[in-house]
Order: sequence, then structure tokens, then C-alpha cells
Amino acid sequence: MKTLFVLLVALSSMTTLMSQETETVKATFNEYADGIYHFIDKDSYSMEFEYVEQDVLAQFDLSGEAFKGKLFIVTYQADSEEDQDGEAILVNTIIGLKLAE
Repeated sequence: MKTLFVLLVALSSMTTLMSQETETVKATFNEYADGIYHFIDKDSYSMEFEYVEQDVLAQFDLSGEAFKGKLFIVTYQADSEEDQDGEAILVNTIIGLKLAE
């Protein structure tokens, strides 16, 4: 019985990990304002990231001026959260960042 329980927990964890797919885009860092990281891709599409993993921020200080206008390869996850009204919204989290230049 214990083995079955462990197996079910492991399968459940794998399903959760598989549903959190990552996306990668090449985009230019525009600014950090009001707690949001703003990037623009080659088609002038604006992308906003509310969260950045700590190891990425340790490597790239996006709160200053040093990386404004720099082209990055951005790897991120889009997760669903509830806003103040209880509506589901997508929130992007940067999980990887690499200078493309």
C-alpha cells in the first residue's frame, strides 16, 4: 500500500511538472518599472514579466541601467493566478536569461 501511495505521488508530481512548459523568446530589455520587467521582441511585441528567479537576478541586475537596450534570450513560464476579482490571469516568470549579443 505504501508503495502504491509513493507511486501515485510521483506520477502526480510529474504531471504538474509537464504542465508547466517553458517558452523561449529573443527580446530586448526595455525597462524595470513598478515591479514589472518589460521586454520587446523583434516584432515590437511588448512582453511583461512579474517574476524573475533569484539565480537569474544574481547574474543580471535588471533594476539598473546596465542592461537596458540589450538583446536577451529569455526563457519563461506562464502560470495561472487569480487577480483581486477572482479571475484567472497569466503571469510570466523568467526562469533563464542569456545575453544574445
